[in-house]
Amino acid sequence: MKAVHVFRLTPVAFAIISMGAHAQTTPANQTTLPAVQVSADQERQSSPKATAPLVDTPQTVQVITKEVFNEQGARNLTEILRNTTGITFNGGENGFATSSANFSLRGFDTSGSIFVDGFRDSNSYNRDAFNLEQVEVIKGPAADNGRGTAGGYVNLETKSPKMQNFATGTASFGWDNYQSDNRQRITADINRVVGDTTAVRLNLLTEDSGVAGRQHAQAKSLGIAPSVAFGVGTPTTVTLSYQHVTQKDRPDFGVPGQIARGMQAYNPAFSGVSRDNFYGLTTDYDDTKTDSFLAKVEHRISSNVILSNHTRWVRTDRDARFMVFGNPAVTPGTENVVTQRAGYQRKNHAIANNTNVSVKLDQGGLKHNMAFGLELSREEADATGFGNPASGPTNIFNPNPGRSNPILAPTQVSNVKVDTAALYGYDTIEINPRWQVTGGLRAEHYKVRIGSSLGTSHWLRCHRNDIWRQGWCGFQASIERQHLCFLWSVGIATWLLPRQLGYFS
Repeated sequence: MKAVHVFRLTPVAFAIISMGAHAQTTPANQTTLPAVQVSADQERQSSPKATAPLVDTPQTVQVITKEVFNEQGARNLTEILRNTTGITFNGGENGFATSSANFSLRGFDTSGSIFVDGFRDSNSYNRDAFNLEQVEVIKGPAADNGRGTAGGYVNLETKSPKMQNFATGTASFGWDNYQSDNRQRITADINRVVGDTTAVRLNLLTEDSGVAGRQHAQAKSLGIAPSVAFGVGTPTTVTLSYQHVTQKDRPDFGVPGQIARGMQAYNPAFSGVSRDNFYGLTTDYDDTKTDSFLAKVEHRISSNVILSNHTRWVRTDRDARFMVFGNPAVTPGTENVVTQRAGYQRKNHAIANNTNVSVKLDQGGLKHNMAFGLELSREEADATGFGNPASGPTNIFNPNPGRSNPILAPTQVSNVKVDTAALYGYDTIEINPRWQVTGGLRAEHYKVRIGSSLGTSHWLRCHRNDIWRQGWCGFQASIERQHLCFLWSVGIATWLLPRQLGYFS
């Protein structure tokens, strides 16, 4: 077995506990020591729509803080969620196009239910962890973020300035006895107080890595995330954040099933094939560029009323060329691996706004913690489809990453636009210290416009509903649908026994 070595510099805490094994005599002049106060920050959801603390929420919610995933050395969302129960990664399905960025939660596909700072983040790409404060996994049906699946959703909270000075970072270096490139990654998190109520924060990322056990595969990233907060500790706080990440990877489709013992296609004649062989091309690439801007305004009208307005704009461009195996992957009776060229090209951009009012109220002997709001969003995606021309065979024992590189021609262009408007209201009612009821209603109207064109010429978008026509530029289609839906939730939390919470939802 080949060895894998990793060296990482991360914050480490040391604790030494000493215990005496012999009896001691209590002195006559006994001294009372001063009291020691121990405090800690309670885990909480970042959404202003959350009306109950986690301990009283009638739903399974798991919060993974940056302290946890930094100590684990997790670099992206996929690695953060690996230790989360109920999540299954679709690592082998659809090969490159989704990779491990797609996953299922409680058996339901959740790739379309990933949120960043409470707003839907719909593209499929590798989400780095360098600018994450925490990751929230909400399991089971939820009505607070609109359309989704019965499995739940995942929300990523990004970092924001704090009223304290600190500078932290991580550095890691890894290597192995395979033919993969070394793995090196550095992150920095710098926070400074620049006024009585103003703070700034800067997060940085650089990574130049191979992939453990995989020859020629690469993962390179650069990221910067500055943010500034005004009015911290005052009735009105304004926070502005920006994030830019560039990723330049070389994807790897894996190895043929003919060399994997236990697979149906396994061929004992290929038992000596190295598992770190790379069957792609050195010209393969997977380039992603993401830019996002977040503005948060929070105003405390009184001790019981908070008005907040959050706006997020994001644009993600992903362009890739990579190799896939043919069917069968190895030509029968030969040592030739059949490969085909494939492509992925998609641009997503979205803008969303949420206005929320949080109210605490005592009425009729009941304590209410309410949230009401309006949410508006527009999401748009442009995608290009390609054919799969053959790149020529390569030897299974000694693949040639410099073989012919066929040019991909676009075969389909599509556009999707989704406009959403939603009104919601949620409330947690405390009947007594042992019984709480949490529920809410969300009315959501969304309009979807989908256009598609088959052909190699440019695309003329159709604006009429359900119209199919053939023009000089190929076979075109456009469809529009709109729908009004109501989503509701209700749950009861009860403390029947001390430190024993039961809930029904």
